[in-house]
This record gives sequence, structure tokens and C-alpha cells, in this order.
Amino acid sequence: VNIGRFYPDHFHLVNPVITNRSTGSCSPPSAFTYMDEIFTVSYDLEARNSFDAVTANYTGTFALLPLTGAALDYGAMDATGPTELTGRLTETSTSGIWSNGIASVNSNLGVTRTAAEDGPYSQFFVGIHPVDPDSVAMDTLDLDTDNDTTNDYRTLGMTNIRYGRLYIGTGVGSELLPVSVPFEVQYYNGTAFVPNDQDNCTNFDVTLDNNPDLILSNNVEAMPQTDGNILICATGSTTMS
Repeated sequence: VNIGRFYPDHFHLVNPVITNRSTGSCSPPSAFTYMDEIFTVSYDLEARNSFDAVTANYTGTFALLPLTGAALDYGAMDATGPTELTGRLTETSTSGIWSNGIASVNSNLGVTRTAAEDGPYSQFFVGIHPVDPDSVAMDTLDLDTDNDTTNDYRTLGMTNIRYGRLYIGTGVGSELLPVSVPFEVQYYNGTAFVPNDQDNCTNFDVTLDNNPDLILSNNVEAMPQTDGNILICATGSTTMS
């Protein structure tokens, strides 16, 4: 006799980890991520019953919560403001599959960079608030992203988000010879751009081929150059440190 469908009592978060600058393979691991750069959140989501045990049958077609960024409902805020940043949080991709009541999830997220520099967001919290079609939700919400005194997300972790830029300074010399100029990675510290001494894995290819990572387009208004673009005169690959 069909008596209906069983469903879990709640979802439970296990082992959340944030990997900064996850596409850069930083070693040692980076303590921050630049805006418009990818960081990865990894965690297990468990479907549990009212006795707080995993419901193994929440799997396959019975697992109704899609493992996508929209369904998992990511949110973000910086606690120092506090500043809500959910609207600037982006999801590049999410992978995972339900198996015996447990979903291992990996999501690539980022923070949109605005035209005007802002930050740094040194207490940047990320959270989730999934609700499946049976209204099964998280067991605990502990993150108030919109600062209305009501928690609306479950915390995945905290990291540091920075507004960064590549700075190339001024040099003087003959037009027939290479000219040395200062070259550094910087971030906005809330007042001004300063050298980012924590950046140990910004990579760029400066070989003079058809597709170098760095091309300095001519934008000098007083004395425009007509010989074409200015190129970085170096060979090999370089890592900022």
C-alpha cells in the first residue's frame, strides 16, 4: 500500500573548507582572494532525521535538493562593517552528488569587483541556506548577512577579500634601450593602494609571443607613440613574491 514519501527532518553541515585563489595552486596556501578571482568552498551536506542520524535513503531520485549554487543559496557579508555582500557573490560552478544521504559539494565562488575600489573585507563570511521542495532546511542558522538581527545563513567559513591591481611605475631612459620601471602587485587597504606582501602566487607569462599576459597599450595623451604597443621586455614566466 502506498503511504506517501518520507523526507528528512533537516540538513546538517560537515567539514566546510575555504580554499583561497583556488585556480592559482598557491603554495603555501593563500590567506586571501582578489575580487573577480575564484575561491572554492568544499563541504559535506547530510540529510538527517529527527534523531539526528543520516537518512541513507535521501539519494538518487529521492534526493530532491539540486546541488547547484541557486538551490544551495549562498550568501556573504563582511563582519567589520558589517557589510552585506550577497549581491556581489558569484558562482562559477558547483559539483556534487547525493549518496546514501550525504552530498560532497565543491563550489567555485567569487566576489564581483566594482569600478570604484573598496574593501578590504578581512572578515568575509560565506554561508548557505538550502531548502528542498519538501521544505527541508538547515538545522542551524548562525550568520546574519543583512544585519537585521535574524540569522539567515549557515556559516561555511571566513576569508579575506581584496581589491587588487598590478602597478607599473615610471622609468626614464633612451628610446633605444630597455627601461627599468618599478613593478608590483598592490591592494586597496581602505585608504590607498599598498604593496601586497602576502601575494606569493600571481603568475604571468611575459614571453614576447603572439599572446603575452601583459601588453601595455599606448595611452599617453601628450606625446602619443605611433610605433604600436609597448611590450614588457622579458622572457620566461614570473611569479610575484
